Amino acid sequence: MRRLVFVLGVAVVLAVSAKPVAAQLKFAPHAAMVSSVADAIDNALEPNGKFGAGVRFGLEVPGFPIGVYAMGTYFFPADAEVSYYTASVMGKLGVPFPIIFPYLLGGYQRSATSLRGFASGENVGFVGLGVQLSRMFLEGSVEFKEDDRSLPDTDNDPIVFKAGFIIG
Repeated sequence: MRRLVFVLGVAVVLAVSAKPVAAQLKFAPHAAMVSSVADAIDNALEPNGKFGAGVRFGLEVPGFPIGVYAMGTYFFPADAEVSYYTASVMGKLGVPFPIIFPYLLGGYQRSATSLRGFASGENVGFVGLGVQLSRMFLEGSVEFKEDDRSLPDTDNDPIVFKAGFIIG
């Protein structure tokens, strides 16, 4: 009986003295800029189409610097007959310093392009680096797209920069 009272007493003390856990669910609007998509699409996207906006939802594990996010970004084309958007799922692994939080990210992305009635989509992987300062973040990632041999520049791995703020 004494053990039970002791265990319950310790449990009550721990429950009363425990600090509240930081929010696990994250919501973050962001702005994006893509370096290159493909030569034919780049011409239609210029100059506004390289910039986009999106949102991400995430789940982070309290006490550990890991998280899982789902996000979508729409890029704003200069040509009304062009559209380009991405939808991604990514993992995040960071180093929890007191003020600044650098992290690695990696994931899987679906990008879809429509150019004057012709639609195409592609599933690709991506990796990147990011940094979070308080509730603001900045990250860069490289998408691993298949090279199109018909284009003169066969390197078609766009670099995407995103910046935003975290709510929650």
